[in-house]
Amino acid sequence: MKNKKNKTILALLWMFLSTGLGKLSSLIAQVVLGWFLTKDDFGLYALAISLSSSAALLRNGGTQQILIQRGEEYKTLAPAITKLSFLFNSISWLLLTIAAPFAAKLYKQEELSLMISMIAISIPFSTINNIFRAKLLIDHNFKLVSFVDMSSGVVRQGSTVVFAILKFGYMSFIWPILIEVFFTAAISFYFVKEIPKGSALTWLFFKDIFKESKWIMLGSLAIALGYSGQYFVIGLFEDTTSLGIYFFGFQLVTSVSVIFTYAIETVFFPLLSSLKNNIKDLNESYNNTLLSISMTAIPISIIGCIMSEEIINLVWQNKWNDAVPIVQSLILTIPALMTIAINRSVLEAKGLWGQRLLTLGLYVIFDMLIAGILAWFGDIYLIAAGTCIYRFFSTMVQCIHVSLHAGISIRKPINSIMPSAFIAGISYMLSDAITMQLMNNNYFLVKEPYITSLFFILFFIILQISLEKKQIIKLIK
Repeated sequence: MKNKKNKTILALLWMFLSTGLGKLSSLIAQVVLGWFLTKDDFGLYALAISLSSSAALLRNGGTQQILIQRGEEYKTLAPAITKLSFLFNSISWLLLTIAAPFAAKLYKQEELSLMISMIAISIPFSTINNIFRAKLLIDHNFKLVSFVDMSSGVVRQGSTVVFAILKFGYMSFIWPILIEVFFTAAISFYFVKEIPKGSALTWLFFKDIFKESKWIMLGSLAIALGYSGQYFVIGLFEDTTSLGIYFFGFQLVTSVSVIFTYAIETVFFPLLSSLKNNIKDLNESYNNTLLSISMTAIPISIIGCIMSEEIINLVWQNKWNDAVPIVQSLILTIPALMTIAINRSVLEAKGLWGQRLLTLGLYVIFDMLIAGILAWFGDIYLIAAGTCIYRFFSTMVQCIHVSLHAGISIRKPINSIMPSAFIAGISYMLSDAITMQLMNNNYFLVKEPYITSLFFILFFIILQISLEKKQIIKLIK
């Protein structure tokens, strides 16, 4: 068990490091794109990527997760699964290409037809990338996975910046998708050094795989809509400029949150799969991860909320001030997104694909429904605030749901999250009150967000040590 813990920690460190570096390039790219592209460019891309997410239902046929879960059967399964994935990806390409002109008419944006068609082309070409990635994950080769992810991300973001500088406008987002697909295939093949061969795709094999993959496919659609589903709902009620502002703020937060959620999803699924029959160790890993999230991600997200206006004004010189309230609301959801990621990993490790689909499906349906209702009655700022509140409550419900179906104690996940959330809330109220009093008396020359953040960190550490000392010691051990 100790070796398993060490391996998990090292794997997470590698994924945090690589994803952090990769997403650093994403943040740098967004800084540049914020200067060279317009709000309408961002809005058009938000529509294109959200409408294209419907292809996630068929993408790879949900086979990558099955290949990872049945890692010991890789040599037998991989050739047929490659063919099956290519079949589903080709169908995705065909359906998206047919739908592209109709989507352009629906949203009265002619540019969408070309954008969606080009995104569709990338899908069949990405087939082999998923097989290579599955092989590296099965072998627990997290260093190589992290390197491939990091380098692919840098290539995509770097090429996006180049196209933006060359004044390609909204197409600056599209061409790099194709570039990334071919680059990832080349570098992955260099590490894996073999393409699966043999094993024809038979009807019996299809039925065997599809009885599980159908749940994964629907779950993949739910995940895709969770990341971008709000955009096409908002696009029905708001113009592309307003959608561009929302997308800019949403993506800014996503660039930070994905560093953590992506690392959790990539590492925990293959590692927890080996603990699926050991409830005690699975329970301990799950609760300790939630405890780590609550003690670190919650205070970091609050500091991000406090400092976001100052940072956005500094970087973009007031160009994206409209996105500040959106960032402030959504950045508070990072701990929830991390918790959702670990919940999903537990269900996947246990092979509970139906429960995974139910959890993801309900989350996404209500997420989009709330966005649509708030867009109808209000504006993008109300949508962001409503999304923040919804994600907090839905995360707690998910924890209970996962605990019930994975054989984990219901009380422990709640006890791992709520104390730190309560301490963080008290710390913010105290720091805000003291800062307001000090600023009114002109005691400080520095700006208010810096003082508030400093006091918040101080109060949070003091209260955390005073009230949660046992939990801290347990986590360190």
